[in-house]
Amino acid sequence: MTLKPDTIAQSLLATHSTIESFGFELKNWNLDADNFSLFFSKKNVYFKEDNNFSIDALLFQSLELYKRFVEYGEHLQLSNFHSVNLWTNKQTIHDFTIEIDWLSTPNKHQKFLEAYCYNEAGQLLGKGSALLNKQ
Repeated sequence: MTLKPDTIAQSLLATHSTIESFGFELKNWNLDADNFSLFFSKKNVYFKEDNNFSIDALLFQSLELYKRFVEYGEHLQLSNFHSVNLWTNKQTIHDFTIEIDWLSTPNKHQKFLEAYCYNEAGQLLGKGSALLNKQ
């Protein structure tokens, strides 16, 4: 898959504003569809942990971002989102990475997406998956 260049700035801005609401900022990204990753850092080390911070929502938002990158005017839809959250509110997160992988399925109009969230120590905080369907 190849990313759609004209949606990059708009999609990154939308994702960045969502992440900023949790006190993080998007620091770097790799926009290769086969090695897609986003790198976030805490904006203020004194920021109080927000109990509304959700790894599940972050994983879903990242999958939505990936979907927007690969649409190319085709209507794509995410379905069957599932996630496993390993993060607890007691853990402090200063930096984290979201990585997205895709796999082919027997249906040529469908891809299987997996999103992984790692902290700065490389520990898995959560994992999400969804189907990307071509309409």
